[in-house]
Parts: sequence; C-alpha cells; structure tokens
Amino acid sequence: MFKKTVSALLAFVMFTVANVSTVQGAEVSRESAEEILSRYHQEIAEVEQGQISVVAAHGSNNLESNGNRIREIQENTVAELKASGYDAYNVNPETFEAMQEVLQTNFEDIGLDASCSYIVIVDGNDANNANGEVTPYGAGSSFNYTSGGTTYKMRYFTITAADDSGYGKASTVNLLRSASKELIQRCLDMAIIAYISAFSKTLGTVASLSGLSVSNFGTSQSSTMDLYGGTNWTRVYTQVWSDYDGAWESCSSVEYAKATSHISGQYYSASANSYVGIPYKPVSTTLYSSKYSDYEWRKSQAVNGYMHSVINYDTTGPVRYRYGSEVKITHTLNR
Repeated sequence: MFKKTVSALLAFVMFTVANVSTVQGAEVSRESAEEILSRYHQEIAEVEQGQISVVAAHGSNNLESNGNRIREIQENTVAELKASGYDAYNVNPETFEAMQEVLQTNFEDIGLDASCSYIVIVDGNDANNANGEVTPYGAGSSFNYTSGGTTYKMRYFTITAADDSGYGKASTVNLLRSASKELIQRCLDMAIIAYISAFSKTLGTVASLSGLSVSNFGTSQSSTMDLYGGTNWTRVYTQVWSDYDGAWESCSSVEYAKATSHISGQYYSASANSYVGIPYKPVSTTLYSSKYSDYEWRKSQAVNGYMHSVINYDTTGPVRYRYGSEVKITHTLNR
C-alpha cells in the first residue's frame, strides 16, 4: 500500500512539474530537440569510452562513478529539453511505473526495461497535419488524423536511452600494433566510414581522426592505434489513442542512430622519445531510417498497426564501422 501511495504521489509531482516546465502553445522545431539529444549522445559516448577503458584496466567494479555521470547527463538533458519547450520525462527504475500512469502507455510493449533509464519526449504537434487541430502541450497532447472515414487521435513518442544496452552500443578494436613506418602510414591513410544499408558517411581518415602524421612516430618501439565506435539510437513511435483500453498504443516506429568514432591508443613519439597518448578527436554522424521524414508513412502505418494490433517498424538496420574496405565494428538495436 505504501509503495502504491508513493508511486501515485510521484506520478502527480512529475506530471505537475512537466506541465509547469513546458511552454504552452509554443512553436518548437524538431531540429532543436535533435540537437539537444545529439549533444546528449556525444556525452554518453564519452562516458561509454571511459567505461571500456576502466573495465580493461581495473575490471567492472569501478564503474559506479560512470553510472552517476550518466544519470547526471540524463537529468541535465531532460531539464534542457523542458526549458526549450518540450514535454520531456526522465524514466528510470524509480519512476518507471509512475511514468506509465502519467503517460498512459505500456513501456513493456515497446521493450523498455524497468531496470534501465530513458529520456522520453511526448509531442502532439504534427507539421504535416491537415486533418484536425492540435491539442495543447502536455502528457495528453495530440493531433487528429483521418483515414478511411475514421478520425484517430495520435501523438509522437520519442525514446532514447541512458543505460539500456539495447539502445546504445560501444566497441573498441585494434587497428595497429607496430613500429613499421610503412604499416603506420598505411593505417593513417585508411578511411573510417559509418554506414547502414541505405546510406554511408565517411567520418575521416585515421590521420584526420587522430591528428597525426607518420613523422610523429618513432621506430624504436611499437605504437598502438584502436578504433572506437559508439552508436546510440533514438526511436520515434506514432501512438494511437484507444478508447477501449483507455491508453496510448504504439503502432508505428521510425528511428535514427548517432554514430560516433575516434582513434585511441599510444604512439611512440620520435620528438619526445617516449610514449604519448593519441589526442581525443571524436567525429560523429546521424543515420536515419528510410521513412524517418515521411510523416504520411508514420501515420498511415500507425493506423494499420492499430487495426492489426502490431507495431510497424522502419529501422536503420545494423550500423557498421568500416576501416577501408573491412568492417571492424557492427552494432544492432535489439529491441
């Protein structure tokens, strides 16, 4: 009974704060939200790279400070989204059940894990909507879409994760461990390319990512260069209101992946006659699923999904990091 009372109180407080924090009726661009989430993903990628280094050096028992940092990044991002006029929520193990009540939707239906943390954005504004009025901002905001003579109440439900391994992957793979200037030059000349089935983006050469040339390297000791790849997904569900269930049903989904890469390791410096760490110079790109900007697809497939009790997904597919012609890292969203 105490637990239910606390959950109800938490739901009320979170709902009240969210509605005070949002800008009622304001025009907010979707690009602004993506920019905020892009910075969030960049910070998460840096923490994930730190986690890989910590585990390699000290084992998994030294990750508590990184976990606290991730929670801080999440809270700051939600606050920034709210300050920009978005209806954003911090979903974590403490708020998971309460947020399902506030947002009137089932998180487990879309594979969210009660032991993990997420950022959720609810958006009842549809830039391509010509079939009805938009209701005010807030957890109940929505727009109307008419199909086959029936009008459906819809909203967009954006999810990105703070610590769900299904929504974020990080890997490091060795590219070079050699003192040979010929091999070092060959490595530096290689391009790093992030790609999905329908789109690819060259992130740069190893030389541009590391900021090094072959003249920086000495030949008396081996140098090491590793490729880091970090991928964070954001999914946008189109939800349809069900009068029968008294809840929002997730019925179609599009997504994008933020791919971040850099070169790490140590090189034997010819000028310093000692080992030097490779400078941290991350680069990133965003890879969108093919229907991401097709709002008619989102809505028509949401109707189809609602009628057949399924979720119609448009995914990026695996995100691959290629070193020259060789795939070194593959990440897949498994939710």
